[in-house]
Amino acid sequence: MKHYIIFFFLIFPEFLLSQNEMSVFNNQVELTEGVYTSLSEVLNNSPKYNDCRFETKVGFWFGNMSIYYFDKTGTRHEFNDTILFVVEDGNRYVRYKNYFCKLILTGAISTFYIENTVVYSSNFANTQTVLFYWDIQTGIMDKVNVDTMDEILKRDSSIYSTYSEIPNSTKKKTLYSYILKYNAHNPIYINPK
Repeated sequence: MKHYIIFFFLIFPEFLLSQNEMSVFNNQVELTEGVYTSLSEVLNNSPKYNDCRFETKVGFWFGNMSIYYFDKTGTRHEFNDTILFVVEDGNRYVRYKNYFCKLILTGAISTFYIENTVVYSSNFANTQTVLFYWDIQTGIMDKVNVDTMDEILKRDSSIYSTYSEIPNSTKKKTLYSYILKYNAHNPIYINPK
């Protein structure tokens, strides 16, 4: 009987592969275009809004944002749902507060930048670029720093054992490399497109 089972899988190998194919959530995976409103939609690669076009308007005085969408017929509707993640023209954007930030790194810990520009009365402008993370497991978004990454890296004992032994000044310089290691050791799987 064992020989028949082996023979069956040799003749029909697609039976083994097609049962539960998943893709690693990384920069190479092809994601379905649209607006994702929850983590479960992201992991299922199934956006709630995938056949519509969006328009955002920011109020001049107070910066209030209004979002509208156009359905398949071209009718404009006010958008009253949450937006977590957007895939448009192959680009990935996560919504953090009132920003739509392009992901730099996609993985268990995804990263993005936010630029803040301060213009002083002497017409001097200072722009700061801050690296943020999006922890896919918890949905938390925050600044990348030693304190915030410490809690996440504790989930992987092999990475954390080397990370915890180095001084804080070295941690700051090598933090991104630890994010890359964490993503390599702890892949998140999603449904393929």
